[in-house]
Amino acid sequence: MTGDLGLTTDGTVQPGLFGVLSTGVSTRPVMDAALRLVAALSAEQRKASTFGADDLEWRRWNNVHRAARAGISFEEMTEAQRGTAYALLQSGTQCERAREDPQRHAPQGDDRRSGQHPDPVRGYQASELNDAQRERLLDVIGEYVNNMAEGHAKIRMAEVRTHLADTHFGWVGETAADSVFYYRSTVR
Repeated sequence: MTGDLGLTTDGTVQPGLFGVLSTGVSTRPVMDAALRLVAALSAEQRKASTFGADDLEWRRWNNVHRAARAGISFEEMTEAQRGTAYALLQSGTQCERAREDPQRHAPQGDDRRSGQHPDPVRGYQASELNDAQRERLLDVIGEYVNNMAEGHAKIRMAEVRTHLADTHFGWVGETAADSVFYYRSTVR
């Protein structure tokens, strides 16, 4: 991974966009849980499920359920292995509050900017929004960031606020409670 510059939207690297900062929260519980999971796997399962940091498999993985994935599924695990895998997941998901309906953040009224419909990929730039709209955008981002342990979330939200003016928010779909919708927030 030497020379890896990260992801950009236009090929221009933004130095210091998201630095590595101490959160005061130990990652030891997650590491220990991961080591327990790997130790619980058979040699064949371990070979199919572990990759070096420079392995191309990291670039192939995606969150689309129909995509072919490397590794082993929960169905291929024993009950004990599944329990160890769930323990790993739980070690990294310390929600401070119950998940809320993201629909409550749907654009409403003048949030749609008087009938203007931006490119859904680019969306609106946060610097174009009014104070109330920027606060709602921070609420949406917080829905995801606050799934981290409190120390990590605090630092990540500080980074988000630092780069908020360069953040874009796009919404596709209607805003009724039963509507199908998609939204994305990115820093450009």
